[in-house]
Amino acid sequence: MASIGSSLISNSYIIICHFPPFFAKIAEDKGATVSIYGFIVGTNCLTSFLVTPFVGKNLKVISVRFAFVSEVFIGGICCLLSGFLEYFPPGGSFVVISILIRVIHAAGNAGTITSTFTYTAVEFPNSVLNSSLTRTMMNIAQFASPIVGGALHEVGGFKTTFILMGGIQTIMAFIALPFLADYDVSQYDEG
Repeated sequence: MASIGSSLISNSYIIICHFPPFFAKIAEDKGATVSIYGFIVGTNCLTSFLVTPFVGKNLKVISVRFAFVSEVFIGGICCLLSGFLEYFPPGGSFVVISILIRVIHAAGNAGTITSTFTYTAVEFPNSVLNSSLTRTMMNIAQFASPIVGGALHEVGGFKTTFILMGGIQTIMAFIALPFLADYDVSQYDEG
C-alpha cells in the first residue's frame, strides 16, 4: 500500500502543480487579467482549506478507501478537462469553467491528502518517518511538476500535458482500488 499511495499522491501533486505555470498563457489568450487568473489558480488552496477539515471529520462515514480512490479519480478527470480549456470561448464562460474545474479538483485533492495521511498513520502507527517520507514525496512531486509539464508542453502543447497526466491518474485510481484496505477509522477517534 505504501508504494501505491506514494505513487498516487505524487501523481496527484504533479497534476495539481501543472496548472499554475501553464494556465497563465491560456488565460491571457482568453482575455483574463492577471488578477482573474491569479484568483482562478488560488481557488485551489482556498477550496482545500475549506474542504479538508470536512473530509477529515467525516472520513469514517466516507471511508478511507473510497475517499482515496474516488478523489484520485476526480483529480484525474479534472486534469483531463483542464487540457480542453483552450477550446472554451473567451470571457465569463472560460473563467467560470476554469474555476469549477479548480474547485472540484481541489476538493478531490483534499480527500486524497486526508486519506493518504490516514493510511500512513494506520499502517505505520509508531513511525513518524513514514509521514515525513509521504510529505517528502509530495514536495518532490511539486518540484518536478513544472519540469515534467514543461517537457510535455514543448512536445505536444497545453492539452498534451493535462490529458496525458490526467489519463495516467485516472487509470491509476482503478489499478489501486483492489490493493487498498479499508480501515475503520472510528477506533482512532479517541486517541
